[in-house]
Amino acid sequence: MATSRDINATGVISSDFNQAYPGGSVNLSLEVTGTGITNVEFFDGATSIGQDTSAPYEIEVADLTLGVHGMYAKVYINQEFNVSNIVTIQVGEQVPYLGTPFEIPGTIEAGFYDKFEGGVGQNISYLDMSQINEGDFRATEYVDAASVTNEGATVGWNSIGEWLEYTINVETAGIYDLSFRYASGNSNGGGPFHFEIDGNTTSSSISMQTTGDWDSWSTKNVTNIELREGEQILRLFIDEGEFNIGKMTFSFASALSYSPPIANAGDNVTVILPETTATLDGTLSNDPEGESITYNWEQVYGPSIISFSDNLTASPEISNLVDGVYKCKLTVSDGSYTDTDEVLVIVSQTGNSTPSISITSPSEGTSFEEGSGINITTSVSDLDGSITLVEFYDDTQKNR
Repeated sequence: MATSRDINATGVISSDFNQAYPGGSVNLSLEVTGTGITNVEFFDGATSIGQDTSAPYEIEVADLTLGVHGMYAKVYINQEFNVSNIVTIQVGEQVPYLGTPFEIPGTIEAGFYDKFEGGVGQNISYLDMSQINEGDFRATEYVDAASVTNEGATVGWNSIGEWLEYTINVETAGIYDLSFRYASGNSNGGGPFHFEIDGNTTSSSISMQTTGDWDSWSTKNVTNIELREGEQILRLFIDEGEFNIGKMTFSFASALSYSPPIANAGDNVTVILPETTATLDGTLSNDPEGESITYNWEQVYGPSIISFSDNLTASPEISNLVDGVYKCKLTVSDGSYTDTDEVLVIVSQTGNSTPSISITSPSEGTSFEEGSGINITTSVSDLDGSITLVEFYDDTQKNR
C-alpha cells in the first residue's frame, strides 16, 4: 500500500527565534532534501498559514497571539507529502504569580510559582510529569498544588525531574539560610531537591525525614544557599519525590566570599518610525570590586535581525529595526563570574505599543451544559501603559 511517506522528499523546519512578543512575528525556513517538490505548506497547529512553491522555502508568521505555537510544514510532491519536525514558539513572558517578585530575605509559598502570560506554564515556569492537577489550587495548571489550612499554597505529588520556578529579587548578595515546611508520609522520607539559578546549582541536595503522614507538617532548616543581588529566577529542582512542600523562608546569613559583576541593560528603549536605529545602554553595569568587565549583547527575539555596531561594547548602536518589539540580553563577565540583564526595544509609528490579551480559561474545546454559567479569565498586559478596560464578545455581540 502506498502512503504519503513514500515520497522522496523531506524537510527540517527552523525559526529565527523561538520566542516573540504578543502581536509580533517570526520567520520560518524549511531545508529540504529530495527532488520533484511542487510546494511547501506551513502550519501553526492545525491552521495553514501559507505556502511557498520555490526554494528557499520561507514564510513570515505575523500577529502571533499569546500562547505556545507549534509550527511545522508539509513537503508536497503533487498530492503526496511528508511532514517536517515541529518548532515551538513561545509568545508571552514568564511572570511572577503575585505580579511582583518575591523579596529575599522573605518567604515564598510553594504554590505561588511563576505563571505564563499565554496560559498553561508547562515547560516555561514549571515541568510536571502529568497533566492532571491532583490538588485544589490553580486548577488549570498541571502542578499538583493544594491549599492547606495553616500551611498556605503547597505543592505535592512530586516526581523525579519535575521543577518549579519563582521570580525573586535579592536585596543583598550572600549566603542564605532556608527554613521550610514539608510533609512526607513515606517511611524513608522524601527528596532530595536542590535550587538552581541560570542552570547553576546554588544549594546542596536537601533531603527530609518522614513526618509519618502526608498531612503531618514539619520544619527543616538548611544553610549555605548562594544568591546573587537583584532580580532572578530561582528553580526548585526535584531529584526525588515523596514529599509535600510549603512555605520557604530565606534569611541572610553572611556575605559571599566573592563579588560577582552586576549587569544593567538600561531602561526600555522607544524608537519612533521612520527612525530605524537606537543605542543600547549597559554603562551602569559594574563590578563591586572594581575589576574590569567585558560585555556581550545578543538578540532574544524581534521581527527582524538586529545589526549591532559592536555587540562587545557597553553601548552599541543597533540598526535594521522595523515595527515591533525586540528583546536584547546583556551578559557581563569579570573573567570568573557572569551576570545577565534584559531590555526591550519598542519600535512603532507613534511611540505607543499595542496592549496584548489572551483568554487563559476555559481552555479551547471545553464543554458546558446548556444554561450553565461560564467564567472567562484573561491575561492582559501593556508595555508602556495600563489596562483600563476589557470587553468580552460572543461572536459580534458584546456581553460586557
